Amino acid sequence: MKEFKFKGKKLCDYIVYTNDEKKYIAIFKNYEKNIQEIEISNTIMEFFINEKRKEKKQRNEFDRHIEHSEIYENNLQSRLIDKSISLEDEFTNKQIYNELKDAINCLTDVQKRRIQMYYFENKTLKEIAEIEGCSIMSVKDSLDLAIHNLEKKLKKFKK
Repeated sequence: MKEFKFKGKKLCDYIVYTNDEKKYIAIFKNYEKNIQEIEISNTIMEFFINEKRKEKKQRNEFDRHIEHSEIYENNLQSRLIDKSISLEDEFTNKQIYNELKDAINCLTDVQKRRIQMYYFENKTLKEIAEIEGCSIMSVKDSLDLAIHNLEKKLKKFKK
C-alpha cells in the first residue's frame, strides 16, 4: 500500500489522525484499486483499533502456543531436569563414588580434614591455615599431596 504523508499520527495501517483538523481518516483501496480517504468518527476509530488489538493478541497467543508445542514435542527429552540415566552409567557412577570414598579413607586424618574444608566447605587456604594454626604453605602442600595420592588411586577412571 502506498505510504501517505499526513501531518499527524499514523494509528495503524489504515487510520491516520490529523492534528490540523482533529479528525480521523481511514485510507483504503476500493474494488477498482483506487485509493480512498474517508473521515470516520471517534467511535468507529476506537472500535477498529480495538479489533486490531484483539487480532494481534490472538496472533500472539497462537504463536506462543505453537512455539510451546514445538518445544514440548521436539525438545522434551533434552529439557528434562531429572534426565534418565542408563543402568550402565548408573553402575559406573556408583563404582567411581565407591572408589573415591575408599581413596579418601586411605588419606591421613589431616589430609581428609583439609580436603573437606577446601573442596566441600569452600574455605580458602588462608582460612584453613588460621583454623588449624599452621602456615598457608603447609596447607597447600598437604592438599597437593592428598590430590596426588587420590590421582594415583583413581588413575583407572582418568580418561
